Amino acid sequence: MPTKLPFVFSQRGYIYQSGLDCIRLAARSGQNSLQEAISSKEMELKTYEEGGVFVGERDEDGDVLWEKNEILELDIERLQEALLELRRSFVLTAYHYWETSVYK
Repeated sequence: MPTKLPFVFSQRGYIYQSGLDCIRLAARSGQNSLQEAISSKEMELKTYEEGGVFVGERDEDGDVLWEKNEILELDIERLQEALLELRRSFVLTAYHYWETSVYK
């Protein structure tokens, strides 16, 4: 017959886990917002490329100076970089949270 161990509630452990849950919620919220923005820009890019209508600027010789698809691609790249930086910042936040909880 297995021995039943008494349940020992750790207030410190509960507070620590609760704090991690808050950090995780904030990270997911930020990540979801950036993912939605990326998806929106990707859909806008796809719609533009399928439309066949030029939106941009040409010089006097007819060479393309910029086109909307280039701007959208830059926006997508910036959003992807922001997503990476967000992840890095929350890794650092979680580590700092752990570090400070050890010394309490």
